[in-house]
Amino acid sequence: MRIIPGGIALLIFALSSPVLADGSAEQQRLENAQVLLANLQLELRAAAEVADPDTRIRFNYDWLRRDLELIRRGIQAQIDSLGCAPAKARCVRGDYRR
Repeated sequence: MRIIPGGIALLIFALSSPVLADGSAEQQRLENAQVLLANLQLELRAAAEVADPDTRIRFNYDWLRRDLELIRRGIQAQIDSLGCAPAKARCVRGDYRR
């Protein structure tokens, strides 16, 4: 069983909560998600600083940061162009252990 870190779980919860059909409500939720992502970035920075460099399997914080930045930009693009045509989807890495 995989445990989802708290910040990621909170982000998933925020994005999956019922959203009103109103575009401004959607925009507010997306802006809330941006705040959560910013907080998650701070937590990841703190975790990277205390990570044991001698462990056999390490967590690749750089890969996760890049994926979160891709997600952040995608959310921002949606906020900036609510109601416009969808952008081309890009894949995130997803596996951060090396």
